[in-house]
Amino acid sequence: MGEEWSGRERRGLDGKEKEWLLSQKGKLMDGQETYPIDTTDLHKGSVVTMARLIEITKAMPGTSRYAFRLLRLKNFIAKALARRGEPATCVIRQNEIVILTDAEANQYNFSFAGSGARRIRRSTIRHATIDLSKLTPDERLDWDKKAGRLAMMVEGLKVKALPAPEPHKRLE
Repeated sequence: MGEEWSGRERRGLDGKEKEWLLSQKGKLMDGQETYPIDTTDLHKGSVVTMARLIEITKAMPGTSRYAFRLLRLKNFIAKALARRGEPATCVIRQNEIVILTDAEANQYNFSFAGSGARRIRRSTIRHATIDLSKLTPDERLDWDKKAGRLAMMVEGLKVKALPAPEPHKRLE
């Protein structure tokens, strides 16, 4: 039928295998590409145009390949901005990547929380990274209200995760 299990399958990597694996770190897999985009000139309020995205992704809008690459590129840009110390909310609008300003992110993050535990958590984290010093007093009050509502949503998720209490027993 085949070889029997000898226990060697669980032993891990030997020296040569580990050395080869470490030498491959940082190299691209077959068919994998890096995106040729410089994130140093991107800031809050910037837009990566559709023409530039077609050039970067080498795919046409309306295809699943373009949509997937756009999503990956959006996440790449958001992580690059966060590593640079300028966390921002990035969205895809009309086949373009838009890096939202703090006022726009204040509106977007709360509406994004709609439903689902992951969306609520993600929007709460994004909402917390908004720079309050760049908001007007009215926008700051709005941010405060939305932060409180998001906190209630997160607390509701925690309550749902707790086990249901046992019913009280009558003492006789």
